[in-house]
Amino acid sequence: MGDADRCRVACRIAWRPSCWETGGVLVLGLSGAVAVLVSDLPRPWAGALALVAVIAGSVQAWWAHRRVPRVLMLGPDARLDGVPLVACRVQWRGTLAFLQARDATGRVHRLAWWPDTLTPADRRAMRLAVDAMQA
Repeated sequence: MGDADRCRVACRIAWRPSCWETGGVLVLGLSGAVAVLVSDLPRPWAGALALVAVIAGSVQAWWAHRRVPRVLMLGPDARLDGVPLVACRVQWRGTLAFLQARDATGRVHRLAWWPDTLTPADRRAMRLAVDAMQA
């Protein structure tokens, strides 16, 4: 692929909330509650703190699941939901993809694609578009 072709590589990637992330946050809340209950805290304190852990985990999971779907366009002019991005960085941790971007107003956007939200074909397209942007 020549330099002229590399500049034209672009892809459209949809982001949506991950069921795996939601489940993980719920499990963390429940694990925190169990950890407090088996600790040496006095029973009234342990019960209250365990309830707080379950409620906090549930609220965080609900917020994570209710996030609005987004659309990322990667290419010569990266855009998130149609808004041009000034700075855009994608990092990979195995099958997880993490985006950190800044728009013209200075607002920072962060998104994470979990394996249940990014198909192998989209993952490959995203890697190729990011590589083309960095070249």
